[in-house]
Amino acid sequence: MPGTGDSDRPSRTWQHVGADPRLGRLPVLMLALTVVSGVVDAASILGLGHVFVANMTGNIVFLGLGVVGAPGFDIVRNLIVLAAFAAGAVLGGYLAQRVGRHKPSVARDAAAVTALGLLVCLVLLLTLDLAGEGELRVVSAIAAASLGVQFAGARTVAVPDMTTSVVTGTLSGLAAEHVHAAPGAASRRALVLVALLLGAAVGGLLMLAVGGVRGTAAAVGLAVVLLAGVSVTAGIDVRRERASAA
Repeated sequence: MPGTGDSDRPSRTWQHVGADPRLGRLPVLMLALTVVSGVVDAASILGLGHVFVANMTGNIVFLGLGVVGAPGFDIVRNLIVLAAFAAGAVLGGYLAQRVGRHKPSVARDAAAVTALGLLVCLVLLLTLDLAGEGELRVVSAIAAASLGVQFAGARTVAVPDMTTSVVTGTLSGLAAEHVHAAPGAASRRALVLVALLLGAAVGGLLMLAVGGVRGTAAAVGLAVVLLAGVSVTAGIDVRRERASAA
């Protein structure tokens, strides 16, 4: 319609996937965070040992394998990562409460804190000798805590079907409810699966192309850049909301 402001553009863009118009650009930001999850999990699996830093379901399985003595699965590292992720989620919940659960503010702060944590990981990867098990556990724990903040933020933002890392329910919903799902639900779920797959593929390619600690650092560096973009974009939306309300 003539005279429609820029604020309506995200609504039109995401109307076909059934996103709530009030969410603005948050759906695309959640997809970017899903790509981040894929990138860092690929890096952690290939570069930090058999451990996820975003997908805790996988770590529970790995922990079970470690308990029965399967080779290559570190019980201590998995327990540390699970505890670190939970601690990060607590911090993410606190950040959400601090801004009154305002969705763009939550997305901004969660992405910024996650980026800061992964930046610390990047510095460690580039400056320390990570041949030792202790160093690998430290980097894994910091990365998991960072992704815990991201996941808690995504839960607060609550874009339907976009949790940024857990996609088992997304996949089952896409398969089981495709006939009677809410409008746009199938599109959202498919986009989340593609985003996670894309992130894992890109992270894996970086690991294979660069190799070793440098490959892990390259993947983590890409995740930091994506997170910075999410935080800046969400921050712009927060300022626009405040300006329009003034």
